[in-house]
Amino acid sequence: MFLEEHGLIVMLVVKEAVMDWFKTTHKTVLSGIVIFLGLALLPAAYADAGSSPIGAKIKWHLQGNSGLWVYSSTLKSFYKDRDYRPIWLDGNGLNRKGETLLENLRTASLDGLVPDDYHYSEIIELLKQNETPYPEIDLVLSSAFIDYGSDLYLGRLDPTRVDKGWHIAKPKPNMPVILETALRQSDLNAALRSLSPPTPEYRKLREVMVRLQAIAENGGWPGVAYPIQLKPGWRNEQVPQIRQTLKIMGDLDSKWEPDDPEEYDDDLKEAVVHFQKRHGLRADGIIGTKTIAALNIPVVDRIRQVQVNMERWRWMPRDMEDRYVLINIPEFKLRLFDHGEVAAKHSVIVGKAYKESPVLKSAIKHLVLNPYWNVPTNIAREELLMDIQKNPSFLTSNNIEIIGAKGKIVNPGSVNWNSYSSSNFPFRLRQRPGAKNALGKIKFIFPNKYDVYLHDTPSRYLFDYDTRTFSHGCIRAENPELLASELLQDNSGGAKIRDMINQGETRTVPLPEPVPIYVTYFSAWAEDDGTPYFYSDIYDRDRNLARYYPDFLYRDGTDTVAANIQD
Repeated sequence: MFLEEHGLIVMLVVKEAVMDWFKTTHKTVLSGIVIFLGLALLPAAYADAGSSPIGAKIKWHLQGNSGLWVYSSTLKSFYKDRDYRPIWLDGNGLNRKGETLLENLRTASLDGLVPDDYHYSEIIELLKQNETPYPEIDLVLSSAFIDYGSDLYLGRLDPTRVDKGWHIAKPKPNMPVILETALRQSDLNAALRSLSPPTPEYRKLREVMVRLQAIAENGGWPGVAYPIQLKPGWRNEQVPQIRQTLKIMGDLDSKWEPDDPEEYDDDLKEAVVHFQKRHGLRADGIIGTKTIAALNIPVVDRIRQVQVNMERWRWMPRDMEDRYVLINIPEFKLRLFDHGEVAAKHSVIVGKAYKESPVLKSAIKHLVLNPYWNVPTNIAREELLMDIQKNPSFLTSNNIEIIGAKGKIVNPGSVNWNSYSSSNFPFRLRQRPGAKNALGKIKFIFPNKYDVYLHDTPSRYLFDYDTRTFSHGCIRAENPELLASELLQDNSGGAKIRDMINQGETRTVPLPEPVPIYVTYFSAWAEDDGTPYFYSDIYDRDRNLARYYPDFLYRDGTDTVAANIQD
């Protein structure tokens, strides 16, 4: 940005890297300013805003006379429908709507957005430099409103461009109509809030963001200076630091002071256990390597984590069904929602880092009891073939059938296994129902192109682990009989399903109506009481998404729009 003696020109220098970033957003669709923002002096006939209606000057710009602007049809229609009257200005400067919009832009970081994406700094400079409202200021504010409103509604980034692993489609909205409706509301602040995701989960994450930014503005938390291991009853000089960190984070009462500051007492243990639960750690009260690592994550990193997860909520459909299943991969949890309430919660196992469970939306249509497992081709060729070659009885001991080219069962003794490799293996493998079946006793079918489903497992001991990335992409439920009962709404607590399973037959059980299922990736979550939970970025998706955000995370919350203008 620079000033000239004969007028004010605000330029956004667009470098190649910035252009790449613009390609990841929705802004090219609606933004009033696509490549650069230019504010130039009008000809002499328009130079005095007091002697010439601002509306005439706005119309002059929108007709392309300045030669410096690239306008969208949305911006033009905003003004044409208002006979080119200013939207955000009156004779004294910003009107009430203008002040409301500017305040929302200032605090955009509370929604995980970036104020200067919406020309916030440029607008402040313009308002400082000019007592007379320029028509260009109104145009810039309108452009900011379009981009800000669109980002609240759709997301700052386009998931199809920045996250190839996101496969939850969102209906295409008519954004010009949505924004026009918001602009016509008498309470613009409420209208802007209504553009953000309506889910309680998003609103609670926003509250977490408010708290984290306040903590950051006060210097963050101290963390732990060097690696230690602490158990309850031990003493250590770093205990005061740990206690202070947990107070700032909200795990320990900020007013509580111990008799012995360096003793790891019972009250501190309770706070540590609470902290461990919130971070997906083993809640044993022992302060070890993983707990210390979590204590030492800076507040700015937690802000970034919340930021990218708020963005994911903007990618989700706005109108969630009355009843649906939501699986959160980093949390290893499944929730059954019923009219906005969590009706049930179950632990799950998800895909390994190199066999990720996909993010998707589908619908559970039926269950299969005592299922066969049709071994995926890649698993048969790359894993089981080697097991068979090492141990000829592997197939028999694991109750696995060999299916030939014409669908007939092949005698395993008739096959020269050493003549095959992963590149020429011609058979299909199928595991019969039974105690060793990899799918357990139930599988939940939801159509998807990734051939993944939700199912039981014979390896129940794996649920004892805190990090449960053990599958090839499918999702395993800890208590599938109870989950099946909840989906069927049979009020039996799983007893009816167990009775059917015990009959030993492979059986398909349709649900009364399909239940939508969302497999999602939220590494930051807030429970009903507002308590924040943070989980490991097991697939590095947070890290990849964070690349599209600038290094600065938030604007100092202690300032105000008025103070900025008066500086």
